[in-house]
Amino acid sequence: MKNIYTYGGCPEKRNLTVYDLVNSKGKAQFTQVTASTCEEAKAAETAGIDILSCSTDEYLAVRSGAKETLIISALPPVKYISATEILRAAYEALEAGSDAIYTTRGIPAIEILAREDIPVMTHRSSCRENQPRSVDCEQLGKTQTRHMNCTASLSG
Repeated sequence: MKNIYTYGGCPEKRNLTVYDLVNSKGKAQFTQVTASTCEEAKAAETAGIDILSCSTDEYLAVRSGAKETLIISALPPVKYISATEILRAAYEALEAGSDAIYTTRGIPAIEILAREDIPVMTHRSSCRENQPRSVDCEQLGKTQTRHMNCTASLSG
């Protein structure tokens, strides 16, 4: 366990940090599941899941079940529209103890968060500003080769 301070300044312990994820890229694989309740989060933490994801609306319940697991909070895209709303929601999630933010919004929203040094994550397929609506995003991530072939076909 790593000793950290949350964005809100509270000392906590975490199994992983965003720094760990960045430094492990291409070197390690992690398990990640979505949790919506305290019970689901507790079961995931007990099972040794590395990363939990949840909606910002569910964060407090999920954190109450998984005190030491890295949690990425997702910003519901239709709930936060303006740059101010996106920033406010991200800061509130981090202040509550979330470790990073996930968004399906495009590059402009990601840049807003990144400029504030907010750890932000997305799926590469979510970043494509001109992506056709018929693309099956689940298919994009099954293997790296498949993902690269599919995204290459979208740009050509």
